[in-house]
Amino acid sequence: MLSYSEYPLLFFVLMAVAIVPVLFPLLIRKEKQQRVFRYFIGLMLACFAYSFSYFLELTLPAVSIKIVMVKAQYLGAVFFAPLVILFTLAYTRKSQWISNKLIYALLFLPFLNLIAVWTNEWHQLFYTSFETVDNGHFQVMQTGKGLGYWIHQGYTLILLFVSLGLLLKRVREIPPTDSRQVIMVILGLCSPLLLYIYYLVGKFPFLLDPIPFGFLGTSVFFYFGLKKFNLFKIVPIAYHTLFNNMQEGVLVLDSNGNLATLNLSAAKMIGISKVDEKRAVLEIEKKLARNKGAIYGSERLSGL
Repeated sequence: MLSYSEYPLLFFVLMAVAIVPVLFPLLIRKEKQQRVFRYFIGLMLACFAYSFSYFLELTLPAVSIKIVMVKAQYLGAVFFAPLVILFTLAYTRKSQWISNKLIYALLFLPFLNLIAVWTNEWHQLFYTSFETVDNGHFQVMQTGKGLGYWIHQGYTLILLFVSLGLLLKRVREIPPTDSRQVIMVILGLCSPLLLYIYYLVGKFPFLLDPIPFGFLGTSVFFYFGLKKFNLFKIVPIAYHTLFNNMQEGVLVLDSNGNLATLNLSAAKMIGISKVDEKRAVLEIEKKLARNKGAIYGSERLSGL
């Protein structure tokens, strides 16, 4: 087992990795009445349940207790991806998609997986075996994977990639000055996603599970998004409602005089059908060039 006396640094790091996610919601407790914050808090609690159970799996000596801790990790693991997709829908202003039917549908398979994990001794559909192996430093648990395990992994990856797609789409919908907030969310999502894929196809040092480290990355990126870029401020959430529905055309310039964004009315005035800053700049340049040519031509005629 992993003991503090033999590996104090690794022991402290793994304990910190487990505890940080559950501390983070305390930083945003004043915002908990909003749906996006509720899903985020649930997401951090799922990270904590997984990471802390894994910490106990490594540090407790009895094999029977280690097996219980493996199962306890799924109290967070099965709900992580559904909470990610619900958080993403709320954050990207698609809350109208969230209904009781959608929530029940998202949670149906996770609850089946949770039941399968805790009744695994009866059917071995989730894990075919449990054994402890020596990684050269201490004993770690290794498991044989059953069909239920791979169904859980596939379902999780599908939901994470859907969430990532929604966030990437969101980056194109909001002003560049606000896109940094969504990029922080994307980095926070990619952190466990990349380590998750690496966990499925590769080997982590000491045969450790890298997923808790990915959850720590989620907490760190979200923290900097909150403190530095105002991750959860209302502007990007209400952007389309307050800005795109204005009847007047509005162009927003940055401090250098470059076009930062425009609303839909301005886009239509310019001659494009949707908000696209790059196309808008090209259309404006074309119109200015035509107008400049027309003015130059009229000046030549008046001078004759």
